[in-house]
Amino acid sequence: PVPYEENIPGGLYPKWTVTLRGYIPEWAQGFDINLQKSSSGELALHISIRLHDRTVVRNSHLKGGWGEEERGLPMNPFQRGQYFDMLIRCGNDRFKVFVNGRHLFNYNHRFRPVEEVDTLGIPGDIVLINVQF
Repeated sequence: PVPYEENIPGGLYPKWTVTLRGYIPEWAQGFDINLQKSSSGELALHISIRLHDRTVVRNSHLKGGWGEEERGLPMNPFQRGQYFDMLIRCGNDRFKVFVNGRHLFNYNHRFRPVEEVDTLGIPGDIVLINVQF
């Protein structure tokens, strides 16, 4: 069920990967995918899929404030009424995100050490089918 929240066993580390499969209902306005440190609430990676303006916003929420948003993408694979598969991979210096088998974006680490990131949260208008660490 959504909102979804799950502890990440052992925290993040280089080559850590999560795969998500979801369905976006016809009435959906958007949903978020958050990798966070539960004790502080800091978001190392916040992906906001905003269907009303066809935008995928990336950001971090650190020390009580939002950083600079990243918005530009070559494509937007998220559509109402469609399924999607997402893979988020943690590297040494950045996250790499793939959707439906295609590279979507990289996001440089703003939060360190990434090993302290211990929670995956997914709120919003999505039918979450599968999450795999």
